[in-house]
Amino acid sequence: MIGRARSYIIYNYFKYILIILLVFVGLIWLSQIIRIIEFQYSITIKL
Repeated sequence: MIGRARSYIIYNYFKYILIILLVFVGLIWLSQIIRIIEFQYSITIKL
């Protein structure tokens, strides 16, 4: 009984850590895409 409760807690803990990690990676990925688009836009303005 205790072993099953412990595995349930560990499973939920790692599940939420994985979700938070994926959200942060997604935000970083999105910010890099926006930075590249702005860089390309600034190059086309100067030309």
